[in-house]
Amino acid sequence: MAYRLPGERVRLDLDGPVVEVEPIRSWPVQRLGVRRWLAYQAADDPDAELAALLELYRFFVAEAQPTWDIADHRGLIPVSGEGMLRLPLELAQQTVAGWLRTLPVPVEAEEPTSAVDAVLPPGPFRDEVKTRLRAVKAA
Repeated sequence: MAYRLPGERVRLDLDGPVVEVEPIRSWPVQRLGVRRWLAYQAADDPDAELAALLELYRFFVAEAQPTWDIADHRGLIPVSGEGMLRLPLELAQQTVAGWLRTLPVPVEAEEPTSAVDAVLPPGPFRDEVKTRLRAVKAA
């Protein structure tokens, strides 16, 4: 049997329906989701916007594995990228945005704030930059 990463499903804080998701457990998955979100926002024509939105929704469904019990005039809305197109846009965006915020932010030891902290978000890249700057400073 495969090793199951620890963690429980998360209930998103939405106004309305109950939606549960698998939380994000790695920053690359979060970055890929944010990249798709930004591509949707940057789309410059309706066809590109729809294609980017569908790609975002499909990524969300594949990674978050959401569960919901939401119906519209056609009946139950399937949990799929195409099904998400039937959700009101605001609800679908709140759902994806809520999932993107599920990545736990590690509690860092008390460190003085630096210019790097002000410019780069927490993560491996920022840690690497800070390590290299400390090495240069110590030399």
